[in-house]
Amino acid sequence: MSGGLLYPLLYPLLLGVAGGLFIGFSIRKLSSLIALIFGILVFAVNILGLIRILDLEIGIPSLQNLIDLLFGFLPVSQPELHQQLRGLLPFLSQIPFIGGFALGLTLGFKFA
Repeated sequence: MSGGLLYPLLYPLLLGVAGGLFIGFSIRKLSSLIALIFGILVFAVNILGLIRILDLEIGIPSLQNLIDLLFGFLPVSQPELHQQLRGLLPFLSQIPFIGGFALGLTLGFKFA
């Protein structure tokens, strides 16, 4: 796996692991309210990233600027992604996050 392919996968994988680990620990040790809030935050960040990847326009300029600022480091432009991956892009972009989240959730339950 080359470095160019590794970096786009690393961020959602680590985000999923961190979110899953925290949620797993929280569910076991802390109140479920904290876990729910953090889980919603993790999914909100993931959705913002997906909006940026798919180049969707949002009617709120300040939110669009925030998305562009947070996710402006993507290595390829949106038209290139659309052309190369077409309909698979929404599914493929979620795989590292889902895998990392499942791993973190498992570790959170196991080590808490």
